[in-house]
Amino acid sequence: MKLLLSQTSSLSTMRCTIATNSRRVHSLVRNIDKVLYYRREDTIESCASDNNNNDLMARIPTIGMLWQEYQTGIGRNKPAKSFTSYDRGKNRFVYSRRKIFWDFMVKLIDEGNSSSSALSNIDVVYGYGGASVTLILRRIRKDAKELYKLYYERYPLNR
Repeated sequence: MKLLLSQTSSLSTMRCTIATNSRRVHSLVRNIDKVLYYRREDTIESCASDNNNNDLMARIPTIGMLWQEYQTGIGRNKPAKSFTSYDRGKNRFVYSRRKIFWDFMVKLIDEGNSSSSALSNIDVVYGYGGASVTLILRRIRKDAKELYKLYYERYPLNR
């Protein structure tokens, strides 16, 4: 009988402990929800008032969207061609990966091609086999490195 009473008392103390801990957890969760709600409101207001959003998209599905990101920007982001040195530094890796494509497109357009014909030419030359944007950028970078090697073999820096 004593064993049964001690077990019930320990069960009741465990229940009290669990109840107080669950109240604490629920109050913490409510406080966290309040903080998250106010932070979300602050970010929504700052995004609405900030027209200088200077981010690049994480994953771009087509080279047409890549060109659009450079020319006009995607979403609320400003165009990559009007990035300041601070903006370029903030997105340093992604910007440098895409810059070779953007320079190539600008060169093709300066030579008299329209942007749509330049995009289709790049897709034919570098996008064979259903290549992704990343693979197209790698192929362009590889060709550019080979062209630089040929140029510097022909015109060495130290004369």
